[in-house]
Amino acid sequence: MGMKRWFLGGLALVVAGLLGGPVAQADNNDLNNAISSAPQGLPLNDYFKLGTFSTSTGGGNSTKVIDSNRGDGTQLVQLTDTTNEVGTIWTADNYRLNLNQNATASMWLYFGYRTSSAGDGMAFVLQNDARGVDAIAKTTSGTVGDGETLGVWGVDDGITNPQIQSRAIQNSWALEFDSFSNTQSRKGSSFDTSIGSYPHIASNYPGAGLTYVTNNLSPDNPYVLMQHQGVIQNNSFNLLSNGAWHHVTMKWDAAAKTMTYSYNDKDPSTGNAQTPVGTKTVSIDPTKIDPNNTGYARWGFTGSTGTNWENNLVIFEQVPGVVNSSASVTATDLTADKVIAAGDTVTSGDQLQLAYKLNYDSGSQDWKNVVAKIAIPNNMTVSYAKVTYADGKSELIDPSTISAQTLKYQLTRDLNGTNAPATITIIGNAMGVKNATTAVAAAKSTFNGSNALTNATTPNFTISAASNWNLRLFFGAAANGTKTSQIDLDGIKDTTLTGHFTYSLTSTASDAGYGGTAGKAVTL
Repeated sequence: MGMKRWFLGGLALVVAGLLGGPVAQADNNDLNNAISSAPQGLPLNDYFKLGTFSTSTGGGNSTKVIDSNRGDGTQLVQLTDTTNEVGTIWTADNYRLNLNQNATASMWLYFGYRTSSAGDGMAFVLQNDARGVDAIAKTTSGTVGDGETLGVWGVDDGITNPQIQSRAIQNSWALEFDSFSNTQSRKGSSFDTSIGSYPHIASNYPGAGLTYVTNNLSPDNPYVLMQHQGVIQNNSFNLLSNGAWHHVTMKWDAAAKTMTYSYNDKDPSTGNAQTPVGTKTVSIDPTKIDPNNTGYARWGFTGSTGTNWENNLVIFEQVPGVVNSSASVTATDLTADKVIAAGDTVTSGDQLQLAYKLNYDSGSQDWKNVVAKIAIPNNMTVSYAKVTYADGKSELIDPSTISAQTLKYQLTRDLNGTNAPATITIIGNAMGVKNATTAVAAAKSTFNGSNALTNATTPNFTISAASNWNLRLFFGAAANGTKTSQIDLDGIKDTTLTGHFTYSLTSTASDAGYGGTAGKAVTL
């Protein structure tokens, strides 16, 4: 069995050796793979604090914060990188989660490549333990808990339920990413006996007695099973530790008092949304994590390793409590007056509009220094772009700055509860290929601030074959109300032209006159 270990970042190096920690099994090749494929994330700034404690092997908190090599400020937290380590990291007081507001946390996780030999995993934790940032699972003798505890669950050290919960992080809820299933039916390695030997994701209250059940079938060898809630498991050792990044989104619903977590909901190579491996919603009783009714909970990660180990890393996209933001896009065919859904068809030459809505939901900070990097769908030209803020003020964006179908623009104003949403409107035309249909792939745009990242993706659609255009103009009105093609202009007074034009499409270059599809009329 392995001491369960956790990462929060994506990059480790020889620092452990320089500090005198164990490095015999550190795998720099795997670490370099994680670094080279690391998605974009946030700088951690002063959001987090490291816990202070001593392990049974004489070491301390193994967590490190490391800069990535992306050049965009992304930072990673490394909780462990070899055997027999324990690491924790927690939000500072100013960045605790407000339990009375909806919140979203999104992050990328990496569990190494060791599949069935990996160990042991990591846990996202909400807590109000009196020890604050020094909270950690401990044995009866006071040493730091490892193995199946992941540094957060109660230590099964031979003193049975209900005392076991007192050795966990108190007043807490945890979501574990367990890469080593403990099914050995003996104390210290039996938590997962009821759900089998495969890796899994599950949640419960570490400091609650009902989370644990003592098996007394062998009076001389009682052991403890853990009750798993909201389990995600696919009977594969590749669920967690497979040498790839995995995206997790967690949504706290303050009114419903539920946490919804989705695993593998983004493609690590593109960042585009994809069907999750699993999504679960669990109820959380705030009194179990906030018994003093402060309205807040500290959150962070714990993890440990033992004889089994892995590179465990996390990159944050959105830090709950700092900024809760989101983005969406609506694509419209203005010519046909129709919202474009995935798989729809538009006609070559139609005027298209993309409206990106940047939402600020809540947070302790403004959404700062937001840079929009908008991917214009292929075969769409742009003639107009503008950003409009909630107070009606707007800024024109120069379309000539588009390069490689990408429009990059930094908002001149930060977004907050009174100055949001902001809407970026882009107008252009669909440009198809003559006598052929053109498939246009979905295009993902990013909206990255210094303290929150989000994105929105246009639907995929098809542009119908290019055709001949026929335009007819009609000005003036006869007494009977019908339009005429002639109007006399007054040489002295201003003249208002009232009329309409029609345009129609012919299917081939040989068509002439006003044939083809029915004309569409527009009144001037």
